[in-house]
Amino acid sequence: RAAARKPGAKAAAAAATASPKGAAKKQFLEVLSHPGHGGVGLRVAPEYPGTGTGEKVVPNTKHEFSEAVAVPYNIGKTTVQIQFYRLADSEELSGWVHDFNPEEPGRRMIRVVP
Repeated sequence: RAAARKPGAKAAAAAATASPKGAAKKQFLEVLSHPGHGGVGLRVAPEYPGTGTGEKVVPNTKHEFSEAVAVPYNIGKTTVQIQFYRLADSEELSGWVHDFNPEEPGRRMIRVVP
């Protein structure tokens, strides 16, 4: 019978700093700045145009999100995918934010950041 090997220092250090099994990695988004645009309104659900919460995220801010959903939306004969992000539970903001700019459908309002 072979003796069990003890993990090396690198393996032990990695195990000590690893996330608990099943723990989700934190994800963040940044609201991009566009001239004349004061932010993106939060939605109750991932629907466009949908029902707003009355809150918005302002440009050049970073927020944690817990879920992302792509929703198809028709503009004339073209269908675009609007990406919605559920903001992680926060005392300040709650709801879904989207990356769609109806004035410039090809220009996204949000990017995912490390």
